Amino acid sequence: MSMFNYYMLTACTLLCLLIFYVQRECWFFIWKLRGWRGIMEQPILWLLLFINLEPNNVMLAVKRCRKYFKSPVAVIVGTRILLYIDDPDTMEAVLTAPECLNKTFLQNGFFANKGLLHAKDEEWKIRRKQLNPTFSHKILLSFFNTFDAVGQEMQLQLSEMLLQAKAHKISFEALEDLISRAVLEVSCLTTMDTATHFTRSDTKGITKAYRTLMEISALRTIKPWLQIDNIFRWLNEEIYKKCKRCNKLVEKFVIDMVQRKLDEWYAKTQMSNRETKINIVKELKNSNNIAGINNPDGNNSNDVTDALVGGMNYSIPLVNVDSEHKRIFIYQLFHLAEMGELTLEEIVNETQSMVMVSFETVSTSIMNVLLCLAINREYQNELRNEIRQVLSNVSTQEPQHQHQQRTKHISPADNDNADDFHLPLVMENLQQMPYLDMIINESLRLLTTVPMNIRNVSKDIQLHIAQGKKQQRIPDIDKLHDSQNVIKNKRIVWIPKNTLIAMDTFSMQRDQSIWGPYAEKFYPKHFSKEYQECHARHTFAFIPFSKGLRTCIGSRYSIYVLKIFLIKLISRFDFDTSTCLENLEFVEGISLKLRQSKNIEFHICPYTQQK
Repeated sequence: MSMFNYYMLTACTLLCLLIFYVQRECWFFIWKLRGWRGIMEQPILWLLLFINLEPNNVMLAVKRCRKYFKSPVAVIVGTRILLYIDDPDTMEAVLTAPECLNKTFLQNGFFANKGLLHAKDEEWKIRRKQLNPTFSHKILLSFFNTFDAVGQEMQLQLSEMLLQAKAHKISFEALEDLISRAVLEVSCLTTMDTATHFTRSDTKGITKAYRTLMEISALRTIKPWLQIDNIFRWLNEEIYKKCKRCNKLVEKFVIDMVQRKLDEWYAKTQMSNRETKINIVKELKNSNNIAGINNPDGNNSNDVTDALVGGMNYSIPLVNVDSEHKRIFIYQLFHLAEMGELTLEEIVNETQSMVMVSFETVSTSIMNVLLCLAINREYQNELRNEIRQVLSNVSTQEPQHQHQQRTKHISPADNDNADDFHLPLVMENLQQMPYLDMIINESLRLLTTVPMNIRNVSKDIQLHIAQGKKQQRIPDIDKLHDSQNVIKNKRIVWIPKNTLIAMDTFSMQRDQSIWGPYAEKFYPKHFSKEYQECHARHTFAFIPFSKGLRTCIGSRYSIYVLKIFLIKLISRFDFDTSTCLENLEFVEGISLKLRQSKNIEFHICPYTQQK
């Protein structure tokens, strides 16, 4: 052996020993969790991670690998552990543990990575408490007229699309665009008190820009080195520039809304003593970038910030406004700023995050429910009958002059009783529609809006990890009891600090050991009262909006929009598609996306009641 080869072998050996020494705690954890099997699995898991490190491959790879790598699975990534879990017991332990409250560094790839969505520890607790009033029950009820009005406009726009379509066929992407624009309009109206008329048109392509940023965010989350601008630009300049263009567009969109509302706020308060104001403009002038992303040219100037500062020579006044406005999201932010608890930059960050989240997940959920109903058309008429029955009861109690005012613009082409569907919806109506709840819950179970949730362990913690889950047989749907058919072995495991815990909600909500033989089919009876009384199910087996300490702040908001929009769509249109549920392939796009969405078509016809 030559001296060169000897030195190279020595260097490689020392490097391996150094890496092993740095990773010693990780290897010890693997040994405690899985024994020799866990040690031997590591090279295979590294290879699988490397091969499937793309948003389009992750979910398909997980589905294939679950057959061979039983949960929990741990893989060493650098000096950290990535722990994969897919059972409700362990998810409950994680989601209710204060040490598992924070998001991970992987989510820094999210384009709107500031504000409540990504706040940590005490900062998150404080901000959540500050913003909770904006999603109070009373405030949400005040939004119902807005939900209803935009839903009516969405009906009208879909009718116009059908007049122009051939054979009443609408592509998945065209319908998704319409629904995304309608939900974004609702989001801006309710969180920002700003009319956008996106349901009619979106000439600037704001909704498309948001969707593009979500796709790129998924890429940067899975490949965290792309979070470094220079590396991102070097590896994929085309996507990098697209990201910058879209980010600049939505950033300007949000800042313009904030400035308009700030102008209105300032004009309303009519503050005369300007020396008592909070100076927030100087902070912006010293900031390189509101959203933390440089412009496509690579320099640090921020034209959007300069435009905002240049058009505003005042700060938020130290005066009170009426309590109603304080509770609306944007006015609550201004109120916090007047109390010295927020800066304008933080207002923009919170607004960007809230507007995006409040429309992206809702629009995805609506599309998933419509797809499930189009594939399983037998459930549509039963749902319409429930809607008609509830609204007909309301119609009989409606004063005559209100009925005439409401129906005077309804098309004569509509059937005789369809005008009942134009009734404004209230909370009591939704509470009288249990079948609608079943349809929505089953769709959210089968097509989970956010398929994967990742948390960071902030300090060493003991968790009860479920192991040895074994399904004795495929249970009969009429005899399924969790305690009878599933054996679970729990044991306490020390989870080291900085472990990344990936919770696979998508796979859990399709697990036969929990949901029985219809786990991968659309079966709304899973959520019927009779079924749930007879079949035990873990409380964390269904978590469409997460659960535990960091549950979604807008979960009730999302459900209300989802319900009202579905009522508007299903009551007026019949949806059909040739797509089969079994043939769908899913991709990680932060929210659930379909690989073959470009090839899916809906056949949509105006619904006519059979006489």
